[in-house]
Order: sequence, then structure tokens, then C-alpha cells
Amino acid sequence: MMKRARYCWSLPVATLLGVSVTAQTDWIELDDRLGSAMATDMMRGEAVAFGGRARSGAVLGDTWICSGTAAWRPSLSGGPAPRSDHVMAAAANGVYLHGGRSALGGLLGDTWFWDGSTWLVVPGPGPSPRHGAAMAGDPSTGSVVLYGGSNGLSLSDTWLLQNGVWQQLQLATTPGMRSGHVLARTETADRFLLFGGEDHAGVLLQDTWRFDVGQPVQQSTWSLYFLAPAFRPAARVEAVAAFDAASQAVTLHGGFDGAGAPIGDVWRWDASLSAWQQCPGAATGRGDHAMAGLPQSPAGDLVVLGGDDAGAQPPPSVLLSNCAQLPAAPVPADREAPAMAFDAARGVTVMFGGWIAGSGPTDELWELRGNSWSQILPGPTWPGPRFAAHMCYDPVRQRVVMVGGYLGSGCPTLKDTWEWDGTAWSQKPDIPIPLGTAYAQMVFCEHTGECVLPLPDSNCGGRGTWRYDGQGWHSAPMPLADRIGFGVAYDRRRERLVLFGGSDLNSTYGDTWEWDGATWVQRMPPLAPSPRRFVKMAYDRLRGRVVMFGGEDGSGVRSDVWEWDGATWHPRSTMRTPPTVSRYDLSYDPGDGTTILFGHGNGSAVWRYGPRLLGTAERQGLGCNGGAGVLRLVAEPLPHVGGEIGFRIENATTSAAEFVAVGSPVQLPVGPLGPGCDQLVTPNIVFYFQALTLTVNLPNLPAFVGTTIHAQGITLDISVTSAPVSTSDRLALTIGGV
Repeated sequence: MMKRARYCWSLPVATLLGVSVTAQTDWIELDDRLGSAMATDMMRGEAVAFGGRARSGAVLGDTWICSGTAAWRPSLSGGPAPRSDHVMAAAANGVYLHGGRSALGGLLGDTWFWDGSTWLVVPGPGPSPRHGAAMAGDPSTGSVVLYGGSNGLSLSDTWLLQNGVWQQLQLATTPGMRSGHVLARTETADRFLLFGGEDHAGVLLQDTWRFDVGQPVQQSTWSLYFLAPAFRPAARVEAVAAFDAASQAVTLHGGFDGAGAPIGDVWRWDASLSAWQQCPGAATGRGDHAMAGLPQSPAGDLVVLGGDDAGAQPPPSVLLSNCAQLPAAPVPADREAPAMAFDAARGVTVMFGGWIAGSGPTDELWELRGNSWSQILPGPTWPGPRFAAHMCYDPVRQRVVMVGGYLGSGCPTLKDTWEWDGTAWSQKPDIPIPLGTAYAQMVFCEHTGECVLPLPDSNCGGRGTWRYDGQGWHSAPMPLADRIGFGVAYDRRRERLVLFGGSDLNSTYGDTWEWDGATWVQRMPPLAPSPRRFVKMAYDRLRGRVVMFGGEDGSGVRSDVWEWDGATWHPRSTMRTPPTVSRYDLSYDPGDGTTILFGHGNGSAVWRYGPRLLGTAERQGLGCNGGAGVLRLVAEPLPHVGGEIGFRIENATTSAAEFVAVGSPVQLPVGPLGPGCDQLVTPNIVFYFQALTLTVNLPNLPAFVGTTIHAQGITLDISVTSAPVSTSDRLALTIGGV
């Protein structure tokens, strides 16, 4: 077992460590939203979506990125406050966002810029606070135009953003007061197309206007197209429009008619005729949605996100390709007790089986990359249908391991072991197999190099701490009381397997246990979740915490979140909560630092739990030779308020004393003490290593979120008289939210 040196953050604000942090973490889900906004990041060939309103009423502040294959991924970069009914537009090298409604219902007038990884506030005056405006940008010229909206009264002002500076244009002719309209760039530079919306009296509009940016800009003009009824869409509000790169035309979709019903038609602007042409067929009727182009897709597709289609379930995101809606990507049906694990080598979450209402156990295999599912069809060698199986990813052998499961009630009838290598299943028929139990969890313990399956259940004959090394199953003692439905996760930082809860025929447990590879020890934390069963847990590698969600206690099915930091359990406050779910599964995705939830009672939705702002570490400068190679400073977990940073120095000599200096960035040669070595931070605070890993506790202060600190590792080896001092590279550490 590795010993660690532990320090508290020694700043004056450390006296305020008792301040709580709420809603720094949250649940996010992609399709379940109204009033979001989206724009194309032309420089990176991606669509960027932000915010909106969940059907629960929660106002969202999450950022999603869509690639050319409609594979969504969340970005945990922080940025604008949660909002809905805002606007976004493409720029020459990113995306702009403006205004909308806040989480408290007030109007916002701020402007933000997305540079591909981070949201940056745009300083200076701009359009007044509003919602329901329309905004579009021309990346070829850098012009961004905003028109109208509402602040309680419909507006008719025109704003132009160039070089990060807003300017209101005083024009003699405008499209008049309106909100809920659309605006899109056209194939002609600095020319934009506006359609529809509603006026100040709530009357829906079906007029089409052209806006040309003038030189100088105060000579810009609005011009009305006089169109015959056959060449203009019906009046509507809250439609979407975007420039279609494949056709070099504006595509318009959806909206609500005068009765509030969603519209499903698709129209394209024909510049040669100066008229709208309706596309054959129809798309899913929806309004209050978002749409943007995907320039990297082969057909220059448009992606449509969220909205209201008047259905019981939120509509999935779809693609419009060449003016027609492509079939929605397949997604797994709602199911109880699937088995899930994250395949780190291939960057996908693997899910097998589960119980589907009306059809029973299934043998479906699905893989989730980002937010896009793909089903793997059965091959010649394939596990049979099952639910409540156990799954673990072995990173050493790069295999997903699955064992056991149920076909019906009673003790598990399946006691087989399978491995998935990303291409094919192989059964392991000649190895001893644990007799098993149900509703447990199997996890990989890195310090033992095994998949571990705790089975404290003598009723089904499989009692023991079962370990699988790829060759066979081996059992160790199990001192816990009989139970099923407990949660298990491997705390990678502390090298402990953590177990919580479960139930037998008479009792439901709320105890916490840890296993170090040899011995089970019961922990007695000062605060703990209520006793519960059918709970699942996952380890958040970047924040160094075990995440637990839901389960069933005496009050019913729970939807609360708790986190274990190695000393106690912390209840987490979130703005959003997934629908009440039971018999689900969790998996941690290190690619975006979120815990994934999928399972029974949640439809086909994928929910992700993580910090609103992820801690980051950027390498700067170069380390010098530390005797065993070039020194590198490593930080894991990454910094988050109320959490810890785990520092270690790689490639130091075994006899060296080790230090970490924290301060402002500099670059000064160390000189004769260490030839070729540079001092890269001012040593405002210096920590001395007493062991292989240094743990620094960060204050639990919301004001620290987004702060950047700089750290460098230093070693001193007096046995090397020619160069006793060696230095590592510098880490620029941005503190995230817990």
C-alpha cells in the first residue's frame, strides 16, 4: 500500500473551508430540451449547442458538440449562465451567443464567444436583454447580425457585431417588431434571410426579408420579398433555419402554427428564383428546437436538436440531408438491469442484455460513443439472453469480462464467463465459475490486476470475494452479512474497493465497506446515505470520488446523488434529476469526465453526471534529467474545489528529496545547481514529499472555480554533487467545480 503525504491549502481563505458548494455538479441529458440554440463552428467543422429548458422546468447551462456523424459529446468547460430562448451564430473562428431567459426568468443581455474549447465573455455594450431574437453570422466576412426579439414588447432593432464590437444600425426600413423568427446567412457574402415569427400583437407572420451589410455599415438595408402564396411557407413561430453547405442554400424547418401545433415541413430558399421551394416528404414536426450545419459530413447535413413535437417522449436529434430527414439513429429500448462497462482502449461504453418489458431478457449488445449508440449484431459465438449480469473492463488484457445473470426469478441460472474484445465474444468454458448472485457489481482493481466480484450471498451458494485474472476465478473470504443489490466501485486514488448497502430477506443495509486486496474493513463515516438496495456506483477518476445514484430504500425509489471521498459521504445538490429509475447501471467515461446512467424507467435517454466546469492540467515548459529520465509532474485527480490534487514526480532518483512549488509562472535557469534545468514558478508555497504521492486539499469555495494555479516539481539529491537540483515541467491547473 502506497503512503501519501497530505497537506491543506495554506492560503488565508483556508479558514472558510466550511463553506458548502452546491450545484457545482449536475445531470445532463441531450434531447430532453426546449428553447436551446445551436450554431456551426466552421473552423472545426462542428455544431455547438448550448442550454435550453428541460421538460421538468430546469434551465440548462450545458454545452454539447456534434461531429459530422451526429455523434454528440458534452463539453464541461463552464461558461454562460444557464438560459433558454437565446441565440447563437457562426463566426469566422468560433461561435457567438447572446441573451435569453435566465434560470430565474429574467432577461439576459450578455454576449459570449466559443473558441472551440472555452466560452469567453465579450466585453462592451451590446443589444439590450431579450429573448426570442434571431441571430446569424457569415464566417467568410466575420459579420454577425441580430434582429428583434422581445423584452415584454416586441423589438425591431438591428445590431451588427464585427471584430467583437456591437453596433446598432439606425435604418429607415426594417421588418418591424417581431420575435420567434429565423435568420440565416445566404450563399452571398454579408447577405442574410429573415422569415416569419410573431408581431407585438401575437399575430403569426409569413413574410421574407433580405438584409445586406453595407459599406459603411450604416448603409445596410432591409428589403422585402413579394412572394406568391405557393412560394412561401405558412406563417409560423419558433421555427429554425440554417445555411445548408451542400446546396449552398437556406433550409427552414418546423415551428408552431396559429393553433400551437408543431409543423413538420422543410423548405429551401432558391436564390435563382428568389423564392421558397417546399421539399418533398416531411420531417418530424417540432418547434422551439435548434438546428445547425455539419460541414464535415459527406452531404453537408443539418442536425436538429430537441424541441416540442406534442409527443409523450422528447423527440430525438435527427439529420436533414439534402432537404430530407434521415431516419433517427437506433437507440436501445428501455430495459431493466443491463450490464455496462467502459472500454478504455476503444473509448466506448459497452452494454449487454437487460430485461425489456413485454419481451423479457435480451441478448442485445450496444456500444455508446459520445452520445451516439450503435448496435452490434450477434455473431456465431454469442452469450445468451440475460439480465442483472456482471461486467468489468480489464485494461491489462483489453477485454470486457461478463459473468452470470438471470433468466428469471430465484437464484441466478447463468454462471458462464465471457470476454468481448471489441470484435467477437469468446466463452471461457474450462475455468471455475462463481455460483453467483444478482444485482451486484464487478469492478477492476488496478493494484491487484483483477476483476473483482464481491458475493456476500450464501443463499445461492456463491459466497466469497471472487477475483478473475483472465485464467480463472479465485475466491477469498467474505465477512459481510448476506445481501444482494449493493453498489461497488474501485477507488483508484486510494486503491480500495468500496461497497455500500444492499438487502437480504429481512433487512436493508446502509453500511460502507472497503477492501484493500486482502481484507474487508467496515468504515464508520459521520454522514451516509439512507440504507438502500439496487444501488449502483462508479468512480470519477478526474475528481477522485466514488459517485452513487439512487437505489431503493424504505421511502421507495430514490434519485439522489452521494459521493464518497474516502472519509465520508457527501450529498450532492443538482439542478436536474433523471426520471425515477430502478435496476439501472452506471459507467464512468473518462473521455469527458462524466458518469453515464442508462436503465429502467428512463426510456432510451442517456444521462451524464459531472462537474459544470472540469478541472484541467496543461503542460508548459520542459523538465530536465532527474537521474532516471526527464522529470514530469503529474496531477491526479485533477483540481476541483473541496477536493484534492494528487501530485507525483516521475523519473526522480530514489534517493532524492521531492518538492512541489506553487506560484506564478516564470522561467529562470537554475544554473550550476542543475545544468539545463529551469525554475518555472515563483515558489510562493512549497510542499515537501514524505512519500511517493503528495495530496493537497483545496478549499471548498465556489469563488475558486475557474482559477488557474501553477505548479512545478523539484528534486534535491545531495549525492549528485555535479547537479543536485532537477526540475520538472510546469502544470497550469484550472480548478473545476465539485
